[in-house]
Amino acid sequence: MNNVAAEMEHLHKLAKGNLNKRFNRLWGVITNPLWLAHAWEQIRRNRGAQTPGVNRLTAEDVDMVSVMKLAERLKTGHYRPLPVKRVYIPKAGSKTKTRPLGIPSIEDRIVQQALRMALEPIFEADFLSCSHGFRQGRSTHTALRDVIRTYPSASYIIEGDIEGFYDNISHAKLMTCIQERIADGKILGLIRKFLNAGYLEEWTFHRTFSGVPQGGIVTPLTQ
Repeated sequence: MNNVAAEMEHLHKLAKGNLNKRFNRLWGVITNPLWLAHAWEQIRRNRGAQTPGVNRLTAEDVDMVSVMKLAERLKTGHYRPLPVKRVYIPKAGSKTKTRPLGIPSIEDRIVQQALRMALEPIFEADFLSCSHGFRQGRSTHTALRDVIRTYPSASYIIEGDIEGFYDNISHAKLMTCIQERIADGKILGLIRKFLNAGYLEEWTFHRTFSGVPQGGIVTPLTQ
């Protein structure tokens, strides 16, 4: 794999060219050391790379040797996601309300980024043009631009929010949606492991029967 960007573009073209295509050969892609190294480079540039997860490791504790060992653990089936560390941050627009944030371990962030790099080009082919949240090249500003173009005489806009959306996503329904495009059993198994990894809150473990942690790299794709 000489060019990660080219491979991502190839996946997108395949998905765009056949909206019924199910991908069954992605495991070799995300476990490729070069793919994981690219994922690591993207994680390392994020401001949150120095925020520790439950094992208290940060970006400073990871190097290319670590990434190579991570690739080997994935290939041999010895990799297991850790529970996310749950913290609470102020909710936007409120002085009193907070929302939960799940902080994965640094290794889990690398693997999630590797997953995102493979899944996002595929599901981008299915997303509606009116969807702007958490997508490359799209933002609140592009959404407003489209509203103005479509409804030039609109005098007001109503903003809404689904309370507890992330916390109540059905794992079964989510996996059903993912399987419409993904047929690779190892990829599906890895996603299930992330969903079932649970979380630690004040060092008490909690199992997760539904929902996805806000703060996870792959989480925005669930929208």
